[in-house]
Amino acid sequence: MKFPRLYQFILFNAILFCSFSAISQTQISKKELIDLGNQFVSSSPHKLDSVGILLLSMSQADNDLYNSAIAYSFDGISSVMMGDLGPSLQSFQESWKLAVSINDTNLQINALTNMAGVYRFAGQPAKAMVKLGKALELLEGDEHKQTRANTLLAIGIIQEELEDFLNASKSYKAAIKVFDEMGNMSSYLSCVEKLGSLLSRVGKLDEAYALYSFSLEGRSVSDQVGMTIPLFREKGVVLFKQGKYSLASENLRQSLALSDSLNYKLLQDSTLVMLIRVSSKMEDFESVNRYTNRLVQYHQEQDEKKVEETLASLEMEYELNEQKLLNRALKAESEKVSLQTQNDRNILIGMFSVIVLLVVIAIIAFALIRRIQRFNSQLELKVQEKTDEVMLRDQQIKTTAFKLAHELRSGVATLLGAKNLLDENGIPEGIDKELYEAIGHSTEKLDVTIKEMIKNLEKITYKKEEE
Repeated sequence: MKFPRLYQFILFNAILFCSFSAISQTQISKKELIDLGNQFVSSSPHKLDSVGILLLSMSQADNDLYNSAIAYSFDGISSVMMGDLGPSLQSFQESWKLAVSINDTNLQINALTNMAGVYRFAGQPAKAMVKLGKALELLEGDEHKQTRANTLLAIGIIQEELEDFLNASKSYKAAIKVFDEMGNMSSYLSCVEKLGSLLSRVGKLDEAYALYSFSLEGRSVSDQVGMTIPLFREKGVVLFKQGKYSLASENLRQSLALSDSLNYKLLQDSTLVMLIRVSSKMEDFESVNRYTNRLVQYHQEQDEKKVEETLASLEMEYELNEQKLLNRALKAESEKVSLQTQNDRNILIGMFSVIVLLVVIAIIAFALIRRIQRFNSQLELKVQEKTDEVMLRDQQIKTTAFKLAHELRSGVATLLGAKNLLDENGIPEGIDKELYEAIGHSTEKLDVTIKEMIKNLEKITYKKEEE
């Protein structure tokens, strides 16, 4: 009875061998994987993990160090999107080591700038500066001008964050020079605006105003209307610091009008705050009331938007965690299939070369089955570990939602306290009573909304605990 089963086993493995041979012939190429990964970088970076795993497996099998470095880069980008900075940094370091071993400058620069981004995101700007400095040393020649200018700009930004204003100014000017040589007007003007912001920050207001005016003229000529919105606002801020309130109001109103016409809401609150300050200096209380009303309306809209974005972000984070778990499971399954394929091929080679040793083949087959069983047991343990990890992330998501709701509640409570204090002491003269009441009503309404949100979160948590 054992021999017929053995023949069935051999026949089954022969069928598997033919099937896997057909798959290998139609397998996706490394170039196609790299093209797919480059698409995912801009569209779906959380999917890069699967691409990186498969590309690395294929490249290591061929001892292809170049494509292995690219695979590690894909994996690093995916880890950044998942918020796993440690594994991300490790992947970029592996990519850099491979790039050094094959003396590929472009891959080295890519790995170094990626590591710098991780360090900056992790709150370690000094380490980011070291990596960018090494990248800058490699960026020689006309073919690297664009990357060199971008690197100089990144170095200037970090230097400004470290309050090294003198060197930041030098870095911005060096980047401006390179962008000017390339004729890249948009990036050139962006650097000019960064330099203007730095000069305004250190009190060189006349120079900052001149740079903003220059950039504004360039943006207008290039028909980049949207880019003029922050320039008008920054000019208004500089004029306010110089005490030129009328001109400051004119520029700020121009910024607000453009943002309204283009439905550009970003940083509109800072423009409204500056208009309130300028109008107050000019003793134009009617404008103060009007802009205050708009500012309150803006914050109400933003608070509602933040709640929606927070919930969407929490949902996205949960989906990313699920995708990460799926990718890891796919990796384990891929390794299992690869191992099984190799083992089946070995069995067939042994069968055709030493057909007379059927008993030996049966023993080997039995050992292989036991090995696959042990592998399956290890796979189950890995899946359980990832399941526990997802549950932990779910708890962190709920904690974050509670924290956000209570922090919003704290701010609203402060506003309500201020209103009660004014009610007790009397409303100061010069304040529009209807506007005051409207603000109070809106604040109370927002307080009720936040309380309901907290209550719903508590219900959800209690329900999940019961389950």
